[in-house]
Amino acid sequence: AGGLAPPPLPPPRDVWVPATHGAGLRIHAWLFLPPGGGAPPPVVVMAQGFATQKDQGLWPYATAFLSAGLAAVLFDYTHFGGSDGMPRNLVHPAHHVEDWKAVVQHVKDTALDGAVDGSNIVLWGSSFSGGHVCVTGAELPKGTVRCIISQMPHMTFDFSRRGKDSQLPWVYAARLGAAGLWDALMGSLGLPTLYIAVLELWQGAWGPLAFLPAPTNTMIDDYMSWVTDDILGGWKNAVPARCVLHIMSYEPIDFVSRVSAPIMFVNALQDEVCPPALVRMAAEQAPQSTVLEVDNTHFGTYLDHQRVTPAMLEFVRSHLP
Repeated sequence: AGGLAPPPLPPPRDVWVPATHGAGLRIHAWLFLPPGGGAPPPVVVMAQGFATQKDQGLWPYATAFLSAGLAAVLFDYTHFGGSDGMPRNLVHPAHHVEDWKAVVQHVKDTALDGAVDGSNIVLWGSSFSGGHVCVTGAELPKGTVRCIISQMPHMTFDFSRRGKDSQLPWVYAARLGAAGLWDALMGSLGLPTLYIAVLELWQGAWGPLAFLPAPTNTMIDDYMSWVTDDILGGWKNAVPARCVLHIMSYEPIDFVSRVSAPIMFVNALQDEVCPPALVRMAAEQAPQSTVLEVDNTHFGTYLDHQRVTPAMLEFVRSHLP
């Protein structure tokens, strides 16, 4: 697990937030407080990206914020980790954004029983959640958050925007769509869920299906470095195939121009998942943006987190009172 293994941290406080979708679903979060006590600190609300959860890869970033005197709230989307919801590992971006808004509003309204300063909230997202924080920032009332960090954000699945290098062969795309429709039908009938891999080595149009066909085994190894023996909620490298029906129309880039809070974009110039050109385009559309570019791959940027966390801290400090 290298640089992504959990470091020594103070025990977190469990936080439960009612979800605004589903029947009685709850969102599970961890609250980490910085050492030293004193006045309630500003708080960074954090969640992971596509088909991942709060105990996968967030530790180095949370530790950096704690060392700077900030609190950190790490939460799982419904259907993931410690949160409620069946089937497990269901990726549904509209519900993810609702979970973001529910957690942020809960932190703002309750200050978590006075443990944090609910008037000084920062959003942190990466990859798929890098898009989520932009949509959340656009939809929350102005002034709810102080600033936003969006690392290697997913901005669109529209291949006309992503470029030809991102296009899948039509046969492969058709197989993904058919699997999604079949799983949705199975779900409506109460039959077992059809799962397909999140990340799988690319073996051609008729090879094993995955949402993210990987060009190299290194990419898979970097992704799986997040997996520990005590991971929550029965996580596996697979999601219900119906997810494809939920994600294809998800376009965070269309929300960026409506975000009033300052945004820091981290752009990995060798990113194989979220095209760097789209991150630059999003930064140009944001009313207030800062861009940090690093010469790294998508998952390699997580492993080399020490190259980006100092700039993140500087950015956050500059936007807190």
